[in-house]
Amino acid sequence: ALSQLTPKYTASGTLLYDAAEYNVRELQSILRVDPITDAVMATQAEVLRGMPVVEQVANRLNLFANPDFNPTMRPQPWWRRAFHRMFGAEDVTVPGIIGPQLDPSRNATLAAVHAALVVTPLKASHVLEVSFTARDPVLAAAAANHAMDAYVKARLGAKYGAVMRARDWLEQRAKELRVEVRHY
Repeated sequence: ALSQLTPKYTASGTLLYDAAEYNVRELQSILRVDPITDAVMATQAEVLRGMPVVEQVANRLNLFANPDFNPTMRPQPWWRRAFHRMFGAEDVTVPGIIGPQLDPSRNATLAAVHAALVVTPLKASHVLEVSFTARDPVLAAAAANHAMDAYVKARLGAKYGAVMRARDWLEQRAKELRVEVRHY
């Protein structure tokens, strides 16, 4: 029985959580650091395991076409094929409904990727351990790396946005002060 099992590989990586955030209203301390608590780290772990990151990993690695993650790509057992022939396949789309429809294949793939991605905050640290389990060790490593990459890029994008808002506020405030000085 053990020889019939397909091995699974887990690749892990670590991320250092940097809580530095720019705050437009506090010019005295442009760089504000919130205290990092276990709750903050748990929240960041959930952000990293969130659907935006899961979807990016699935898209980058084309996991929608991988039978290990997309159950609709796997061959169906004989009894299920016979059942569908006898009773017909179930259709989840409802005719006449406008808007998004259910996509069981996509949802199942995202759920499988979400289940394979584990993020654990390490106690008393600013470190998140990211791991991904798959039958292919290269895929496991790539998925863990892509998840961390997506998270880091999202954090950098948020910081960039904060810096741009601070710059815009400072420019606006400088214009206001120039006008005030001219009136004196």
